[in-house]
Amino acid sequence: CGRTGTDSLKIALELLGLGPTHHMYEVVDSLFFDLSHVDAIAAAGRLPPNSEARYEKLRYALTNYTGFHSTTDFPLSMFYKDLMAMYPKAKVVLTVRESADVWWKSASSTILLIQQALFIPWPLPGHYILFNFSPLGRRIADMMRTVLGPHFYTNGRMDEALSKATYTRHIDDVIASVPADRLLIFDVRQGWGPLCAFLGVSVPAVPFPRGNDTNIQRLRIAGLEIVGFLHVALLVYVAVKVYRLVMRALSSGQPVAVKKAQ
Repeated sequence: CGRTGTDSLKIALELLGLGPTHHMYEVVDSLFFDLSHVDAIAAAGRLPPNSEARYEKLRYALTNYTGFHSTTDFPLSMFYKDLMAMYPKAKVVLTVRESADVWWKSASSTILLIQQALFIPWPLPGHYILFNFSPLGRRIADMMRTVLGPHFYTNGRMDEALSKATYTRHIDDVIASVPADRLLIFDVRQGWGPLCAFLGVSVPAVPFPRGNDTNIQRLRIAGLEIVGFLHVALLVYVAVKVYRLVMRALSSGQPVAVKKAQ
């Protein structure tokens, strides 16, 4: 679940040689490169759980983009039961916060705020524009709506009681579903010890990483707001150029030539 130290865990797994590790960052980064793995995740979300068709889409998402050896955070964490079936020897690390209240305080000002922009334009209009009007952003939004579902929102707005219940239910579901010998319930404040013991690897001679605190996440949100507005500026620029081209052609009395693609 996001805002439980998943970025710190991503960095830790990669330092241990168990990466590359998929994270929501890869979804955002793919906005500028290749969204095919995001489309595959969205397609997996529409297919029956624990089906070969869903496994095929998840394999594509894991192998075609970079070749991931581990995953943490949304969206692939939502498929943990499928991934356990696909990789019977894989281990599961359940990252947790001190309480649902602590998790909510962090999530409601960061990731849930971003996801709320799927539905309403305030207070992140740039995200709303990106998710609803950009052809590339809409593909990410489609995946988010499909995989995440309505479990944190009522009428498009964050719902504190519902969100906390979803967070707690997720933890209970993982504990009930994963065999004890394959599960580590982990608070990143515990550091390397429990994680390395669980994974059967040596403790590195570096401090346990701390990634993506709330302030860093807010900077990322501000950056994506700018990207959303740049999409609008680009669309307006293209529309103005096309309009001027058409008007110039009409004023000259020449037909506007549209060359058919070969």
